[in-house]
Amino acid sequence: MDNEQIHAELVRTGTARDIRVTEGCVSALVRSGLVQEPVSGQFRRAAVKSEVPALKLVEPTEPKEETVKPDTNKTGTAASTTGDYMNKLGDLARRATSLASQVKQLASEIEAVAIEVDDQIKTEHDNSTKLRQLQTLLKSLGD
Repeated sequence: MDNEQIHAELVRTGTARDIRVTEGCVSALVRSGLVQEPVSGQFRRAAVKSEVPALKLVEPTEPKEETVKPDTNKTGTAASTTGDYMNKLGDLARRATSLASQVKQLASEIEAVAIEVDDQIKTEHDNSTKLRQLQTLLKSLGD
């Protein structure tokens, strides 16, 4: 497929963007290796590569004579393991909550700056309108 065919398909599915955006996305896919360009301007999907490392079996160096059974809870799982997972989940939840509050704060700051920019644009527009009126008035007095 070429860029025009890709763009035509996007138009057909109702997700069309500017052709330059499509070209940029395709070139990014080529750079990342997900799409190949065998001939200039012609694209095709790259083959899926399974890069899962093979697991090695390791023989224990010293056989253990005594096995210690961990304390179990009502479900039969090791209590220390469950506690570790709960601690990890709690830490992740705290981090997620912290990130959410930071994102909310950032959104609030962005909104405040956007309002300031909008006010500045309106002020500049009003000033330019007044300047045009003054220029028109001065031209009419000069005639």
